[in-house]
Amino acid sequence: MPIWRFHDLAEANQPLILLRSPAGFSLAFESARAKLIHAVALKIVAVAGKGEAPDWLLVGTPSINAFATYQNGQPVIAVTLGMVNLLKDDEGAWAALIGHELAHFRLGHHQARRSRQEAVELGSSLAGLVLSAAGLGIGSVAADATGTLVERSFSRDDERDADRAGLGYARLAGFDPQGAMRLQERLLSVSRESAFAFLSTHPSGRDRVETIRRLLEELPQSGRETPATQDLVK
Repeated sequence: MPIWRFHDLAEANQPLILLRSPAGFSLAFESARAKLIHAVALKIVAVAGKGEAPDWLLVGTPSINAFATYQNGQPVIAVTLGMVNLLKDDEGAWAALIGHELAHFRLGHHQARRSRQEAVELGSSLAGLVLSAAGLGIGSVAADATGTLVERSFSRDDERDADRAGLGYARLAGFDPQGAMRLQERLLSVSRESAFAFLSTHPSGRDRVETIRRLLEELPQSGRETPATQDLVK
């Protein structure tokens, strides 16, 4: 699976970037969309409290997925082309998704999961990946390290806590918290086959939609932060 770094995609100066892999895969990707997603990610990190900033990756697969993991000790958050095509330019939905994945790091879910030995290895090599900017001189970008991306499922309690914290991050960063509802509704609107990878590690459904609806009702409606809201971002 080809993988590209959002940081490099966001630096493109031309409207379209030609994504290429050694296997011959190529796709024209809108640089404006890369900039939007990367900007949302940076704003979420800025309000999420202390912690290492993850690397942001785009995975070249049409399946709908997003995951947070570690690669050689570095936190990584990856989203697929399928997820990009699903959310498009909906900043609120991106804020909810990115906030949720970042919350897994900030809440220590990886460490807790590792201690419970609930690992399932997914992964593909990160070596030798190339970004070519339609011949306009962006050059090539190799992955930071070789190895595998490992995605492990979290408990339902972890997922609920990550939803709650992610909503807090989105609100504090100035995004529409209702984007979390739009994210879930879009996931429910596609076939389970299309979103199988995401749904297998992020249990979704009407129950989760109702849970998020209740979490949204808990958020303060004014700009004034309460102790409960501050807890969302610790």
